[in-house]
Amino acid sequence: MTTSVILKSYNVIKRGKDMANKRISGFNKRMQQFTEISFSTQKFLCSVNIVVKVDGQQVEYYKKHVTGELKPFYEFGDKSDFLAAFSCLQVGKWKKRYAISERSLNLRNWELSIKFSDGKQITYSGKNAYPENFSALDKLLRTDYAI
Repeated sequence: MTTSVILKSYNVIKRGKDMANKRISGFNKRMQQFTEISFSTQKFLCSVNIVVKVDGQQVEYYKKHVTGELKPFYEFGDKSDFLAAFSCLQVGKWKKRYAISERSLNLRNWELSIKFSDGKQITYSGKNAYPENFSALDKLLRTDYAI
């Protein structure tokens, strides 16, 4: 391999890392604008639907029942502590969709939607495939639902 090919490869990798870091940084700046996080997951006949509402400086967790009714089950407390924990997940570098094409009896579907104060929404989802730190998301959102 020539030196120019190696340098070009290095520059491509460096640009990719720089872009990922910019995405993470941009996402983390927008976290202050979170108004609601919805997380749903299904495995076999079990499903969990969690809604996290960010109101002012408070963060409250709700379980969404099949009727659509929200029942409070946990108060996280301070928004800045929640956002610090959420930023560790590095959701900004996640792909929008994760999937494994093979069929499995241990299939788990999931979806994470984040609503912002400007009305925009970002959704991430998966079918038996997960981003890095996904189990930490389960813990943060208190799903009590193992992968």
